[in-house]
Amino acid sequence: MRSLSSVTAMCVDTLNHAQALLACGRMLRLGFFEVVLVTDESVQAFLPAYRSIAERIRIVTIPPIMGRVAYSQFMLNEAVDHVRTDHVLIFQWDGFAISPAHWWPGFLDYDYVGAPWPLSFVNDACLVGNGGFSLRSRKLMNAVRMLEPRFGNLEEDRVICTALGPRLEQEFGVRFAPVEVAKYFSVEHRFETDGRPFTHVSRWGTFGFHAFWNFHLAFTDEELLHTVDTLMLPSVRADMLTRWDAVALLGNLEQQGRFGLRAELARRMAEALGLSDAHTVEPDPVIALVMERAWARARGDVG
Repeated sequence: MRSLSSVTAMCVDTLNHAQALLACGRMLRLGFFEVVLVTDESVQAFLPAYRSIAERIRIVTIPPIMGRVAYSQFMLNEAVDHVRTDHVLIFQWDGFAISPAHWWPGFLDYDYVGAPWPLSFVNDACLVGNGGFSLRSRKLMNAVRMLEPRFGNLEEDRVICTALGPRLEQEFGVRFAPVEVAKYFSVEHRFETDGRPFTHVSRWGTFGFHAFWNFHLAFTDEELLHTVDTLMLPSVRADMLTRWDAVALLGNLEQQGRFGLRAELARRMAEALGLSDAHTVEPDPVIALVMERAWARARGDVG
């Protein structure tokens, strides 16, 4: 079988329960073999509100995952135990399928397909990565676990695609999708760090996406504001709205001509920054403040 009916869709999240359930709901529409949510006991409080989704997915309960390092270790060593098919599509609350018409059965010829990374992001020969929305084979996941990866704080997608990539190819015959295939599968980054367009992104669109700054691709105006106002945990919202991620989203909204939504999001960013006159602040001053804060973070001046 070469369709999505032979693929498991799996989200691992013990923090953003409501958003993870909604992402599962979006994936249910595509006809996967099954949609699996790996989460903790706290999800029980959200199930009554999302019963129509919860009844159609398989929920696997695990202890809470505390931080990115723990998430990476789970993905590298334990996630494969919950997959019943030869391929699994890993998705997250902020990355899922957006255009079923762009699914191509040929993606299943590969053991790993993820959004391409910019040259300036990886600085090596591996241009296909991004685990937030990625197709993986059981062959790859079992091989990764056999290698017993120990790479400190390195994210799991970088462990697989950069640190272990050559060994996986040479010792296990793992096939990573080339950029020319991956660019039709998913999008994460659209620009190089110096502002140049990132040409690996297909002009015809992609099957899926990852990252907050790409929410304009997946949400209506109402859905995006509802996600920010209601579904995001307060700590997640405050963090997202005061980082360059939100600035990038403002730029994408401007390109789409969604100026009303851009203004509403900028107002919420101003509130997250603690501006007393947030309701009257124009987007450009907010952008400047967020970028100043982002640079301060990069220098280590703020937490």
